Amino acid sequence: MRVQAGLAYGCSSEKFSWTPDNKVFHTASSRTNVIAMPVTLQHVMFKVFRRFPMYATGTLMPAYGISQTEYAQSENGDTAEVNNITDKGINTFVSAGIGVNYKINPRLYGQVEYHALKHNLTGRNSFFHDWDQGFKGLLHFYKSVGIGLNYKLDLGD
Repeated sequence: MRVQAGLAYGCSSEKFSWTPDNKVFHTASSRTNVIAMPVTLQHVMFKVFRRFPMYATGTLMPAYGISQTEYAQSENGDTAEVNNITDKGINTFVSAGIGVNYKINPRLYGQVEYHALKHNLTGRNSFFHDWDQGFKGLLHFYKSVGIGLNYKLDLGD
């Protein structure tokens, strides 16, 4: 059994515009920054050959994020309305799945994981963005696979 803790940072930005009636022009842009602290538990279920241990994995990840959005509306080239919105908060995510390790050398391991369960424990406020839950087939599978490289520290015996 193994416990891993980490610190992660992620960001995203979007810009888009639309004109529903060819008179009023809408623009919006947003930027989101997130800091997360994942804690993962992995338990080896069985070994396929010696170098391929298969394991069950579960992660609990609190994440603090700040989103800044600017929305503008203009008509005939004159800006009629500008709104700046800042939203921040904490979400807690949980995921569970299976994985396989490959021992490259005594300290270096490669891994591939598939997360079948992914859930935001604090609500559905980001349901679409949390691993594209609404998608089916290959895109949903692609967003659920993790590939990694781990280095084992030797802190002495």
